[in-house]
This record gives sequence, C-alpha cells and structure tokens, in this order.
Amino acid sequence: MIPTGTCYQDAWRRCVDNQNENTILVHGRVNGTLHAWVEFTNAQGIYVWEPQSGITFEMEEFAEIFVPVEHERYGQTKALTLALKAKHYGPW
Repeated sequence: MIPTGTCYQDAWRRCVDNQNENTILVHGRVNGTLHAWVEFTNAQGIYVWEPQSGITFEMEEFAEIFVPVEHERYGQTKALTLALKAKHYGPW
C-alpha cells in the first residue's frame, strides 16, 4: 500500500525542525491507515502532534481517537539521515 497525502513529509519536518531532543517521529497506522505522527515530551507529559489536523493531543486522547499501531520510531538524527539517504520522507 502506498501512503497518500503529506503526513510523512509534515511529520518528518516537524520532528527535525523541533529543538526539543525528546521529539520522536513515528510511522504506523491510525484507524487502519498508514500514517506518521510526532511524539514529544515536556514537563507536562507526553504529547502527539497529528499532521493531518495540525492538532497536538495528549497521548491518551490520541490513542482513544486514532487507535494507533506503531511500526517504527525514529529520533531526529535517524529521521534526518534516513530521509537524506532514501530521498523521501518515509515510510522506510
């Protein structure tokens, strides 16, 4: 299955542009569809930025709404390296 839309590109950009070291790019499925999102941690907890809506959710809320199934997690350096090597934003 080939992903459609720009979620991989948008999530990748948000991950590598973020100055927070606790930012993770996640590739997986939401509600059965291939998707990418960004998880980050701050003093208040763990949050998820969902690229199609542009909304930041608390982790529990994201899990309830989107029923995510994680395939892979990438830190900022790994996400940057893989995109440059593959010449696309994922999935890898």
